[in-house]
Amino acid sequence: MASSPEVVITTLPDGTELKGIDNNIRDFVNIKGHPIDAFKLIEDDVITIVPSTANATAMSTAKFLIPEAGKFALKAQADGTAPTTGMYLKALGATTAHIGDGNLVKKAVTAYKFVVCVA
Repeated sequence: MASSPEVVITTLPDGTELKGIDNNIRDFVNIKGHPIDAFKLIEDDVITIVPSTANATAMSTAKFLIPEAGKFALKAQADGTAPTTGMYLKALGATTAHIGDGNLVKKAVTAYKFVVCVA
């Protein structure tokens, strides 16, 4: 998995790039030609995911997140049967992430904790 959410780059229509204007870590994208931070998940790592609005319902009921075949994405699995092969994420529960949005007080949003498992 790879991302560089700590400095969000806002690209204007004319191609101008502005760094650090948006402090919402959910607004990042990895831009071609820019270096990114990368890390490799290993068994027992605990990660926190703030889902998009479109994925919020699936994430809230997920027991597991499994790699989706042919895509660089994780698919929510609501039933309680753990995958029998490969890497997957097991739900630990809901938590809160505090995200800056330009106000003095950061906005609290629902996030979910998962632990990395290997079958």
